[in-house]
Amino acid sequence: MLRKRVKYPTGWTLLDENIKDVERVCLDPETQRKLCCTVGEYVFLEYPWVYVPRDDVLKLSNEIGSCLEAYKEQISAYNGTCFLFGYNSIELSSDKFVICLTEEARDAIFQRNKNISKAILNSIREQREKIPKFWKSLGSEDDLESSAKNTRELYEIEINLPTTLLGLDRQLSDRDSEGCRDSYIDLIPDINETFDNVDKLLVSRVTQTHFLPRDNYVQTQPRNPKNACTQYVYEDILKDKLLDLKDFENVEKSCDETEQSTDSKEELEERKEKEIETEISREKEPIEVFLEEHSQRMIDEIKYNAVVNVYVDDIKSLRKDEQKIIKSIEIPIRGEYQFFIDFKVIKGNNISDISWHPKIMDFVVVSYIGSSNIIPTSNSNPGALLWSLSDALRPQSYLRSNENVHCISFCPSRENIVIAGCESGQLVVWNIPPEIINSGSTMSNNSKSKVLLDQQDISIVNVTATSKKDSSHRLPIRKIRWIPARFQIKPNGKLMKSIDDVSSCQFMTISVGGIIVIWTLDLSLNSSNDFFKVTYRLSVPIPNNSRNFTLLCVSISSESLQEECNNAHRKVNESDRKEEEYTRRLWLGTGEGELVRCTWKDQMFDVEPSSSEECNFLDRSFAHDGPVIEIVRCHRLLDVILTMGGHVFAIWNENYLESPIFWRKSKVIYTACCWSSQPGVFLMGRYDGELEMWDIKRKTGEPVFIRNISNGPLTVLSFWKETKESPGLIGIGDHRGIFRVFKEPAKYLDDDERMDWFEEYVSREVKRKKVFSSWQSEFLRNDPTVIARRSEKEDQERKRKLKEAKENLRREHERRLKLKAEKKARDAPKSKETIWKLKEQKRMRSVLLNKKGFVPEELEKRKLPLVRLQEEKRLKSQKIEKEVNLRNKFYEDIVARQIPEISNSFQQPKPTTKILDEKVNEVEEEPETNIEKYMQQYCNIRDEVRKILAEKLEQI
Repeated sequence: MLRKRVKYPTGWTLLDENIKDVERVCLDPETQRKLCCTVGEYVFLEYPWVYVPRDDVLKLSNEIGSCLEAYKEQISAYNGTCFLFGYNSIELSSDKFVICLTEEARDAIFQRNKNISKAILNSIREQREKIPKFWKSLGSEDDLESSAKNTRELYEIEINLPTTLLGLDRQLSDRDSEGCRDSYIDLIPDINETFDNVDKLLVSRVTQTHFLPRDNYVQTQPRNPKNACTQYVYEDILKDKLLDLKDFENVEKSCDETEQSTDSKEELEERKEKEIETEISREKEPIEVFLEEHSQRMIDEIKYNAVVNVYVDDIKSLRKDEQKIIKSIEIPIRGEYQFFIDFKVIKGNNISDISWHPKIMDFVVVSYIGSSNIIPTSNSNPGALLWSLSDALRPQSYLRSNENVHCISFCPSRENIVIAGCESGQLVVWNIPPEIINSGSTMSNNSKSKVLLDQQDISIVNVTATSKKDSSHRLPIRKIRWIPARFQIKPNGKLMKSIDDVSSCQFMTISVGGIIVIWTLDLSLNSSNDFFKVTYRLSVPIPNNSRNFTLLCVSISSESLQEECNNAHRKVNESDRKEEEYTRRLWLGTGEGELVRCTWKDQMFDVEPSSSEECNFLDRSFAHDGPVIEIVRCHRLLDVILTMGGHVFAIWNENYLESPIFWRKSKVIYTACCWSSQPGVFLMGRYDGELEMWDIKRKTGEPVFIRNISNGPLTVLSFWKETKESPGLIGIGDHRGIFRVFKEPAKYLDDDERMDWFEEYVSREVKRKKVFSSWQSEFLRNDPTVIARRSEKEDQERKRKLKEAKENLRREHERRLKLKAEKKARDAPKSKETIWKLKEQKRMRSVLLNKKGFVPEELEKRKLPLVRLQEEKRLKSQKIEKEVNLRNKFYEDIVARQIPEISNSFQQPKPTTKILDEKVNEVEEEPETNIEKYMQQYCNIRDEVRKILAEKLEQI
């Protein structure tokens, strides 16, 4: 029986093998440098072993706290001259090593590496040279002899020979191909003919495994202002060379004088005069002319660079030896406080909205909506769940609904009433029984006596009232915002001070269709018929240049004013006039990434609920590269607003909408956001499940804290704080229906001081933006290049309008000539034959109708659908032609969606609503490889658009 061959590892790196006296150690970069075993310089993944002198290892082991201190005795007893160190990792850079502490271990490793090298060489030799191996018989020869050999066909051989040779013994001999007819022929090349092999110069193939691409830069990036030491200093190094040259000339001159002492002085003077004349007559070289003209300017530039360095030192950024020291900072968020999920009632639905109880901090209602990428089943239960923070095992009640709930909110005046906006555009109301609230609050006060109930014991609350379909929205409701209790909107749209009336309250809803409805909730009625009443209806006008003007969110100051009533820690010194102005001012987010601030005017008389009044736009701004899905007003400073859309979030000031005071762009889409209780701190939820915490006082370029919450999008972020002493709560909902609650620290140090800083920061940034905007406007107004471009555009626009006017006049003239010709043809006298033919045609028509039994009126009615179909077809053709004429705009939109990274600045739809950003130094230039990639995408998109347009033109 053959002996089994020993299998050796396929690499020289020692990973999982246990060899006596071979110990694993961790060497930091400094220790690697001392022992001359730096990764990437002395040891590699391909050559992981290195010999280190015994004296260096012994010196390091004697140091207190070193990684070799534990093996001090073994190192001292080592008799060899060098220690064998090995790299013990599969990564490109690591601190894991092994050391051979005895000579036996060193020899064992040497023999191991030798065997591995031998095995590798043998495998390579086997791949190149195929040597036949020993045939091990398993009995198949007998089967071939008995079956295949006896049953296969025999060879037929034809032999021609004289009959005299039959029966005689013949002697066989070899022969070549030349002596045989119809046999093989040897192909032998000529002496001068050679067959050369053609080698492949390039082999291109696709690989499925490769490293992930990583963007990095090496070249210097201009950043101004930046303090950095210069890499060069202006020094006058020509001065010494000129002195040496003068000395050398003096020596030569003295030698010449000694050698030519016999010459007369007159000959020397004549020679000098000739040399001067030749120098004057010689033309100057270009370098001499350039130095004479620009030498002083070059010296000034070098002196300026010696003081202010515009470029960054690349050597410092490329160093990898220096370890970054990260200071531990206080993160204003603690660990996860509670975790809420229900698998029986809510089955894989997304969390659409969160609402905290206005008085009891332990209660929160969470609405759920079916996932768009999952096929809805009959087991899915839309609606909402009422959770108690003291009982995370089961919800307190299930608020049942027949439709998906997009938004939900507690009534601030009546805590047991919950209002929700549905997908059909209708509003639903649940009246939670007081027993559920009381049982939950009792359980939170006495958590030790809590009894764990079964999941089937969840109480179900059915819908109390539903808004009428005629007065409701036609499309899904996106947001619900409560009107402050101190104000009341009349049916004519007038905003007035409300009387202390607890029997009714007002709120505002917004839908995707661009309609804003103000409702009055009557709390005194027991019947559900008149529970909702439409007070006023607003419509947002759609701009002419907009194709996707869908409203997604709305914000008013009701949240802040509501917190003033519920939170004792908030300090608001606002006058009634300013509060009224804030309440009438609406911030709207659209699907095109546009942020709109609008208001409405009151009417002289009451308006019918079915009619709507248009809002007046105050400001419009484009700051986001995706739909604006969230607008959150800061509860500590009413003038500050946080918006989010696409990859961009921005902070705005109420009184300045030309550009945000702070904005950043991420590589991942943002899905949710909220403010924290600390001024200047806010949280952002991303599409990949990461939670970012931004503190603009500590860091402005990146978040201070990033934490992974879920493996999918975070759909909702909500903040709530009841009193100054109580800690703030942050609710987080994700795409799997999981609701998490995090706690903030109970108290921050120097809260008043930080609030003063935040107010000063906002005012300073607004002032800076205004100063820069005025300077830029003045510069663009007086810059000759901009003026020339503006005048050129005006001339082109004037020519275009003139061309259109001429075209319209030509068409009008042709139309008039055509009408005139038709009128002339009708008024022309007809011949008797023509009159007779017309009469005969009329008679034949009447005879045919009578024989067939057709009535002309009925035929006209039957013809009407065909006429309408022809008209619809004509209108459709006109619409297609209009879209084809707008192909350039469609092409730009597709390019903007496919390649959003090429635009690092905001879009500028109008000169009055430009967004300016003077921080050009923070934008990095794209490398050439990315530019080539974007150009390739650009060409692909252009070809696709042209193909689509060609197909549409063929259909027309």
